[in-house]
Amino acid sequence: MNLKRSLLLIFIVVSISAFSQKEDYVKFGGALRFNVFNKSWIDNATQPEATIDTWRLNVDARTAGVDLSFEYRFYPTSGNSHFLHHGYLGYGFGDDLYMKLGVSQVPFGITKYASHSWWFQIPYYVGLEDDYDMGIKFDYTGIENLKFSVA
Repeated sequence: MNLKRSLLLIFIVVSISAFSQKEDYVKFGGALRFNVFNKSWIDNATQPEATIDTWRLNVDARTAGVDLSFEYRFYPTSGNSHFLHHGYLGYGFGDDLYMKLGVSQVPFGITKYASHSWWFQIPYYVGLEDDYDMGIKFDYTGIENLKFSVA
């Protein structure tokens, strides 16, 4: 089954199940980024060029106590690459214990903060920032001012 059919099937199943109960939801989102550049190192490049640099698709949903969070990114100017940023099913066992199964952020390093430049920073390149892996993750918030995660 190709990628487009798989994504469509996921959206249909989540949409149908999410609209079956009133307290559940489905949210679709995304982003689009443009870039304008001038290749001054090429002799006959006199005009700036505009291109779609990045676009992404997001889906967040909840039904029957199970959460879905999904983000797929496309980089058309970087070799036409695309990949799953994160995609997991989540379940809360109570107010203080939450489980994620799938591709989620690794609970190590600078988890909430990421580089904000084209060249990133050293923590990104050594795997301490914006790192997502496949597996199971548990977040515990039962102690005041302490969040404990294990994956």
